[in-house]
Amino acid sequence: SLDEASKYYDQKKAMLDELGVQGIKDVAKEIYSWRENNFSVLAKRVKNYLVWQENQDIFTKTEDRLKQINGLISSLKMLDDSTIQDILHKASVNLLNAKEENEKAKSNLERNLNSEDVLYSMKKSLEYLSNTYGNFLEISDRISEIIPRTKK
Repeated sequence: SLDEASKYYDQKKAMLDELGVQGIKDVAKEIYSWRENNFSVLAKRVKNYLVWQENQDIFTKTEDRLKQINGLISSLKMLDDSTIQDILHKASVNLLNAKEENEKAKSNLERNLNSEDVLYSMKKSLEYLSNTYGNFLEISDRISEIIPRTKK
C-alpha cells in the first residue's frame, strides 16, 4: 500500500545519516530492488484501476446509445425489418460481452491479479464496445437504405 511504501522510504532515509558511501550505495540498491518488486507493481495496479474507472463512462454512453437506437427504430416502425433486428441483436450481444469482460477486469483488479490479466480483459471489453459501435453504423446504413436521403 502507499502507507507501507512511505514507511519503507522513511525507514531507509533515517538510516542514511549513520552510513558511509558504501552503505548509502547498498541502501540505494535495496531501495531500487524493493521499488521494482513492490512499488512498481502497486503503481501498475493504480494505473489499471484509473483506466478501468474512466472506461465506465463509455459503457454508460453505449447503453444509452443502444436505447436511443431502439427507440428510433420503434418510432420509424422498422421493428419488423429482419436485417435491423439481426444487427440489433449483434449489438446487444457485443455490449453484453463487453460488460462481462469489464466485470472480469474489475474482479481481477479487486483480487490484485496480474496486471496483464486486467489489461487483457479491459482490451477485450473495449474491442466488444468497438464492435457494438460498428453495429450502430450498420443500422444507420440500413435505415438509409430504407429511407433514402433527399437531395438538397
